Amino acid sequence: MFSLLVLRRARGLAGRSGPGQSALDQALDAVAPMGTVVSIVPTPAPVADRPFMKAASLVYHVMGAASNWRIDQHAQGRALAAVAALAEQGHVRPVVGASYPVRELAQAHRAIESGRTVGKIAIRVADGR
Repeated sequence: MFSLLVLRRARGLAGRSGPGQSALDQALDAVAPMGTVVSIVPTPAPVADRPFMKAASLVYHVMGAASNWRIDQHAQGRALAAVAALAEQGHVRPVVGASYPVRELAQAHRAIESGRTVGKIAIRVADGR
């Protein structure tokens, strides 16, 4: 029930079906039977039944929820540390859709706002340009 309340709030703020909808749709299409989709955004209600068609798991962790509900924030840190460990071991692979030097930050921002990006946008700051 809590996730539905968060989803309704996110939809109202985002003015659309919710954050990450396109990426989540793609992940649900691509997940193997008995596989797992991991997300840090709420599950949109219309796709809530889709993972079960493949006997797949859908796991998400809402950032900021712990502080809103006065829950131990160290638990959130432990959850993110566990995901980081899985990534380091190669079990979870973050998708970087594009990488921009810091001098092209405006272009990167436009790409994000277009809603057509796949994966994360990385900003390179080491070269100082």
